[in-house]
Amino acid sequence: MPPSTSRPRRPGRVPAVALVVAIVGLSTSTGLAVLLSEQQGRAEERLMDQRATAMQAAVTTEARRYVETLTTLAAGAASMPEVDAASFDALTATLQGMELPGASGIAFVVPADGAEVPAVQEQWRRRGVADLQLRPSPDRDEHIFSVLQRPVSAGTLAPLGQDLLVSPQATAALLRGRELSTVTVSRPYQLLSDRDLPADERQLSFLISAPVLAPAADGGPRAFRGWLVMGMRGEDFMGSTLHQTGEGLARAALLADGGDGWTTVAGDDPDPGSAGDLRRTERIVIADQQWLLQAHAHRADLPGGDDVLALAVGAGGVGLTVLSTALVLVLATAHRRAERRVEEATRELRSAREEAQRQAGLLGAVMDSLGDGVTVVDQDGSYLLSNRAARSILRLEEPDGPDRWPSHHGVFLADGGEPFPVADLPVVRALAGESVDDVEMFLRNEARPDGLWLEVSARPLDPRTGQSGAVTVFQDVTARRSAHEAVRRSEEQLRLLLDGARDHAIVMLDAQGHVASWSANAERINGYTEAEVLGRPYTMLFPADAVAAGEPQRALADAVRTGRIEPEWSLVRKDGTRFWALSVLTPVHDDAGALRGFVNVTRDITARKRDEARFRDLLEAAPDALVGCTEDGTIVFANSKVDELFGYRREELLGSPLEVLVPEAAASGHAAHRARYLHDPVARPMGSGMQLSARRRDGSLFPAEVSLSTLESDDGVIVSAAVRDISDRVRAQGELQRLNGALRDLNTELELRVHERTAQLEAQADALLEVNSELEAFSYSVSHDLRAPLRAVDGFAAVLAMDHADQLDDAGRRYLDRVRAGAQQMGELIDGLLSFSRLQRQDMSVRPVDLDPLVTDVWEELAVERAGRVVDLAVGHLPPVEGDPRLLRHVVANLVGNAVKYTRGRERALVEVGSRTGDDGAPVYFVRDNGTGFDMRYADKLFKVFQRLHRAEDYEGTGIGLALTARILHRHGGRIWADAEPDRGATFSFTLPGPDAATALVAATVPATSADPTPAIPTPRSVR
Repeated sequence: MPPSTSRPRRPGRVPAVALVVAIVGLSTSTGLAVLLSEQQGRAEERLMDQRATAMQAAVTTEARRYVETLTTLAAGAASMPEVDAASFDALTATLQGMELPGASGIAFVVPADGAEVPAVQEQWRRRGVADLQLRPSPDRDEHIFSVLQRPVSAGTLAPLGQDLLVSPQATAALLRGRELSTVTVSRPYQLLSDRDLPADERQLSFLISAPVLAPAADGGPRAFRGWLVMGMRGEDFMGSTLHQTGEGLARAALLADGGDGWTTVAGDDPDPGSAGDLRRTERIVIADQQWLLQAHAHRADLPGGDDVLALAVGAGGVGLTVLSTALVLVLATAHRRAERRVEEATRELRSAREEAQRQAGLLGAVMDSLGDGVTVVDQDGSYLLSNRAARSILRLEEPDGPDRWPSHHGVFLADGGEPFPVADLPVVRALAGESVDDVEMFLRNEARPDGLWLEVSARPLDPRTGQSGAVTVFQDVTARRSAHEAVRRSEEQLRLLLDGARDHAIVMLDAQGHVASWSANAERINGYTEAEVLGRPYTMLFPADAVAAGEPQRALADAVRTGRIEPEWSLVRKDGTRFWALSVLTPVHDDAGALRGFVNVTRDITARKRDEARFRDLLEAAPDALVGCTEDGTIVFANSKVDELFGYRREELLGSPLEVLVPEAAASGHAAHRARYLHDPVARPMGSGMQLSARRRDGSLFPAEVSLSTLESDDGVIVSAAVRDISDRVRAQGELQRLNGALRDLNTELELRVHERTAQLEAQADALLEVNSELEAFSYSVSHDLRAPLRAVDGFAAVLAMDHADQLDDAGRRYLDRVRAGAQQMGELIDGLLSFSRLQRQDMSVRPVDLDPLVTDVWEELAVERAGRVVDLAVGHLPPVEGDPRLLRHVVANLVGNAVKYTRGRERALVEVGSRTGDDGAPVYFVRDNGTGFDMRYADKLFKVFQRLHRAEDYEGTGIGLALTARILHRHGGRIWADAEPDRGATFSFTLPGPDAATALVAATVPATSADPTPAIPTPRSVR
């Protein structure tokens, strides 16, 4: 054999090489494990930051929704003329459709001093809260009462009339809100309505309050009306939001400053044993308060949060190192050529192993550091690889094949109702070679009963890698979707709220003053559609002169500077018409204080402006000094007469207490008098039966008469006082009292004289009774003693005429006729005297009488007198009268009979009966003829007994008829008179009392004529 050419063995080299291999292998494995562990820690920190930021955004969005809802409601209440039960119900009705977890209810609360409690209670009863009973806390000067409320979610509400001062946390928030005119949040406490619940059902709660200020009057200060308050139960408010966004965390809690430290309002109470090794604390701004959001997690509970990969890499490296070392020891004893081969193979193996370890470590770190789930499947749908986040999201054993994925994992379409079709699954589409992005689906199964929303993307594997299949990425978008849904609900609820305020146009502006939202009521009031105004400057709603003067821009700047303004200004509708509007312009800021925009609430007050102008005119036209004050006695209006009466300029009085016009001695008790009046506010004179005084600017007093009444206004009840200086009257009353004293003395003397005169009249009455008795006896004597001889004379004369007329010559027969005529005339005179006498003693039966039938009846009775003549009767309108029908028939018969008699010489006689309206508006009746007439110089004799103006030879009669007629009319309360001319006819006019309806009918249908005393006669009806 040829000699060996190999180098001689060096026995000490083998252990050294093995030692080097072991040291290098162990160092490399340890370094890789440490590197992977550090990468895993940084990934866990980033994932924890993402979770905390998502929770902060969700909580801030949800809290802002409640604050903005209450702010909008407060703006609506501020613009109302008056807050009462009906307007409160209308304003808060939109809350019923809103999802407001944790909100127990919304209430309107008002302040009241101790002395004002009865007046405040009565005021709100008048405003629609009929059974309101205010229950003030004892030993307090000021109270805060709930007077209106509406439940929002399930639960009980504290009774109306509760004094909120029993809760110091609520009191502090309310007073802070009133002082700063902003929305405030209280420190946590137990709601009054929850204090009777079992201990395990109570929650720490808080309230959100917004002050409500009345519109400013004439540029003066704005009156404080009260607060809108929403009671919030902490766990119900944010518990579900924290649990959804904080899933997988050891603790998620919302903390508020309780006064003596931070208190958990919602979420998990701290547990030192399970706090977690990852912690985050974020600040949350809720209205005027800063709360804390705490999130704790264990690293191992986060996706990709364990150290299995690092341990596996380290263990694998150690194993490979041991194998390599052993291999070196075994092969070191072989042939040199084999040694070289081994050394070369070892180097290649080490390089491949290092590359594999590097690739495996990098891939594991990348996969498990991802917050999104990642899975890799082969062409058959079997899982090749999945990271921790994917296993956390799916939380189930891997199914066999894609067909079982929807039912196994509980995969539904995004609406959560229909199962996701297998063919449309992103991984199935990727296995078919299609790239799929951002497919939304809903996952719900036993492990996730509440479900979560996922966005899934998938890509096919490149077949050039030697492996077919697909990669799928799952992203949990539940928190983002919840935040988006909360924003959508908030916007929808805001839209409902904006459109629900019937009389208010609510417009949102951006920071530059451009229209960002436009309610339906804004379109109704201004005339513009939403499409016509969105994005345009709100200056388009103003007149050109106001825009040129910079009025809209100044208003935005003033609102930012002061926090809120309430201008009254003239606006222009789309059709060019102007109207007066009351606006509430409020800036809106984000959490960092940057200006986001404005809320502008507008109400058309054109009608109110017209009423105010009329009221001012009436105020100035009043003859008395008029002063108006609010319920607390602050003067809000006065007319110019106040300057003359009190010496104050109107500007000095506005805003001053009413007591400046009251004498100093009475000023201290004046508030109590005012409260008593407001308890029963009816218009009445003040201080009836008392001597009132008023105080001028110089301190002098004067006697005054004060009348009180109330007015309803936007600022509540206004008490109006009309003050009149009665100094002249007081002096006149003093003089009158002096005269009354003198009059009493005269009355005493007069009573003595009356007593004496009464005695005389009584004596005369007795004598008159005796005379009446004698007159009755005389009437009886005339009726019986005179009638018998007259009948005998007439009877014998008649017998003589019938039996012996042929024995008498013409003169004898003429004398006999005259005897009979004289006897008959004497009988008629006796009958007339008896009738005239009986009329004084005869009782009357008074009732309504229609004169038309009386005229017709009398005319028919006169048929014999009218025989052979042409006599026309014209009857006009005759209103009904009150009287005795029998006596009034005598009046008609006498007057109409005289008219027929005295027209005997006319070829065509005319008798007219009618009425006209007298100077006093009462009817005047008349009978007119065209007969012989008479001389008015003798008219005073017409109505006296036995007085005649015509010879008996021409016209028969006794001279008693007209006297009897005048006496009948006099007994009825009427009168009679005559107008005539010789040979031109005569008119007899008379009056009678009539019903009011008849008088009105006469006044309406028979107009008086002042120029011609002759009444207008309707078209006559002729009767012959």
